[in-house]
Amino acid sequence: MTLQPFARPGRAPRAPRPAAPLGALALLVGALPAAAAPAKPTAGASGYALVPIPAGRFTMGAPVGEPGRADDEAQRPTTLSTPLLVGRTEVTQALWSRVMGGNPSTPEMEAVPLLGADLPVHSVSWCDALEFANRLSALDGLPPAYSGVEGCLDSAGASVAWDRASPGYRLPTEAEWEYAARAGSPDPFAGAASVAALCKVANVADATMKKRLPDWPGVDCDDKVLGLAPVGRFAPNAWGLHDMSGNVWEWVWDRYAPYGAAEATDPAGAEGGKGRLMRGGGWFSEAETARVAARGRADESYSNADVGLRLVRKGG
Repeated sequence: MTLQPFARPGRAPRAPRPAAPLGALALLVGALPAAAAPAKPTAGASGYALVPIPAGRFTMGAPVGEPGRADDEAQRPTTLSTPLLVGRTEVTQALWSRVMGGNPSTPEMEAVPLLGADLPVHSVSWCDALEFANRLSALDGLPPAYSGVEGCLDSAGASVAWDRASPGYRLPTEAEWEYAARAGSPDPFAGAASVAALCKVANVADATMKKRLPDWPGVDCDDKVLGLAPVGRFAPNAWGLHDMSGNVWEWVWDRYAPYGAAEATDPAGAEGGKGRLMRGGGWFSEAETARVAARGRADESYSNADVGLRLVRKGG
């Protein structure tokens, strides 16, 4: 099944969906260790709140029979050997503007306003996300996690190197993102076990949105939000992380590739290939793409009104 993520005249862009070719989008699931109580967030000079997440082992990928499961979602045991500090929320437009000196977010779509200080920043490319991470590191007095970012767009990301020893801000790997989103649960959504409960934890294409776009495939629940929601408005998952399902898709580090069932430790994606991954679904996503396991992909220059980011750092 191939669905384009790019805009079509006269309507909103198609939300990321499962697919095989570049420019379309794909999906993933797993099961995890029991979650500890949410840890107290910490923040540096920038004010970006981070939640400590322990190292651990979980099952990445989707169980057979999960609705929306794609062919490249074979489950695999995955170990993350290092604790993380994970953004409590998606990066806001206010924080992006303060760090970068401007707001790249699309003002509106289908007459739905999409600007607001406490709304997630969106319409940012993968390359933009890396530049922001480095600048936020500088603001908090940390060494940058990435080098070669200035040539990112021209090289389709090939110029960028990630210093894994750096304590600076960075995008999570795909495995880190899924581990944090699951927070010890095998449920298909971050903090919700069913589609009926999804709208309590996620801003997705719900009944409110379908009143504006009646021909849009939607979710059979109502989150009472048309457009983007302020970060942290919905209930968090068991580790205190908000909007891991819905609101905006979140860029991760990895290049796209199907993965096998072999056990992995600290995986960081394919060495080559085209396209980077994004996770979590967005405000015009259907239930299958708001799953914790859902994999979206697009090239490094791609941006859209439901694509943003969440950053992480090495934990202690």
